[in-house]
Amino acid sequence: MSTNPSNVTAYNALPAPSTTPPNDRDSEWALTAALLGDPTRIHDLTHLRPLHFYDVRFAATYAAMRSLSLDRKPVNILTVANELRAQGEMKEAGGMEMLDKLRRTTLRCDLKACELSILERWQRREGQRIGQILQDESGTVEMPTSETFAYVATQLDAVANYVSAATAPTTLDQVEQFIDFAAKQAAMGDDASFPLFGIEAVDDLADVLGGSLVVVSGSTGSGKSSAYNTILNARVNASEGAYSWSGENPPRVQINRLMASRTGIDARDLKKGRYLEHEDLVAKVAEATYVIADSGIVIEGGGLTAAQAISKIHYLKATQAMRVFLFDRLELINVSELSRDVETGRAMLMQSLRVLAGELDVIIVMACQLRKSYESRPNHEPEIADLRGTSEIGDSSTHVVMLTRPEYHGHSEMEISPGNTVDSAGMGKMMVLKNTEGEIGNVICRFNKTLTLWESYDPDAFEVSPFPKQPYGGAVMPKIEYNDGDPF
Repeated sequence: MSTNPSNVTAYNALPAPSTTPPNDRDSEWALTAALLGDPTRIHDLTHLRPLHFYDVRFAATYAAMRSLSLDRKPVNILTVANELRAQGEMKEAGGMEMLDKLRRTTLRCDLKACELSILERWQRREGQRIGQILQDESGTVEMPTSETFAYVATQLDAVANYVSAATAPTTLDQVEQFIDFAAKQAAMGDDASFPLFGIEAVDDLADVLGGSLVVVSGSTGSGKSSAYNTILNARVNASEGAYSWSGENPPRVQINRLMASRTGIDARDLKKGRYLEHEDLVAKVAEATYVIADSGIVIEGGGLTAAQAISKIHYLKATQAMRVFLFDRLELINVSELSRDVETGRAMLMQSLRVLAGELDVIIVMACQLRKSYESRPNHEPEIADLRGTSEIGDSSTHVVMLTRPEYHGHSEMEISPGNTVDSAGMGKMMVLKNTEGEIGNVICRFNKTLTLWESYDPDAFEVSPFPKQPYGGAVMPKIEYNDGDPF
């Protein structure tokens, strides 16, 4: 990263001695001056806070401008001066002389580059501060490695942004807690492929690593929600937490699907409570409930902005060492804070998530919609070009996995190998169309609609039901009419 993203020298500074904490006052000057000239751009800075500045003059001035902007008051040299006086910060800001210098500074400034540079220096200063805490509180505590410092410093920014600066570690116990998270992460093996789907053939092909941004897509009815449930089920099996957000299905629906996949009970029977007459099924539900609760799975729904999505990833990675994050779907995330143009905003979000996945060594899975262009193909199989919206969706991702179910499109047979077809009922493909870590290809899978799961395909296997089946796939219980329009 450039030392001075503004490409200017805002003032003549003496060479900093080696003991000077990491800082980029040129960027702080350039950014503050640019905002004073065009205060509307302050909304582009989604992460920057006054505490991130090194120079108290710019921190105080930025805090005043931010306060005025949040209160929807005009931001200019006079209102900023009045706000500084009201807060008793005028002296710290350098007085009217400093404000006048900022006003007269005409700069071409890349705000996002300046923001990232300021944040990077702040993280490094926090790493040094943590080291000082360790030295001051106990002379016997071993200093953590530079890798641990980098990890801890990265998390501090997330926590300070998501909750408040007061939560940043200030005691030895708090610092050690963060280092424990780093150790847990290291033990997982950053270079090892990650069994994301829990389907051996798919995971071997996709070879998903930490730092991946995986796009999952398919036509309506192809099983995207079931694919997400399959990933969550794999995380429960591995006793590892994951975060799942859906703008389409409320948490109760997501949890019900996960319970169905854990117990082998039809999701509709779970929803209606029809399993309660069977003691063995009640025991299964109870066991699954405890297992899911202990796994650390976090399931949410409702509205979500781009900044909230990024903050949740930061926060859950920092506080729970969480590594897998699922978002269903891109089109339902509010990106208006990134750009007035929706497609540009989504492109910016995908670019940010790709960078974030690499920085935090996490796996982010994003569901996306398709255009209808795939419908004109005889086999109805989608391609990367069918992703709806900007091409940046496919370009930013490390993996693109497409789902297809010939049965849904009216095909009675499905080809599983050249010249070899099977009945398409309950069958599907997971197609890895982009893979920056390895090969691309198709994997034949079973699609279990009853349990909302994608499963490994074994032509010699047969289904074992937890109880006798009726034609509709439910248990032998008092018949209840289902409303098919009601999601389960």
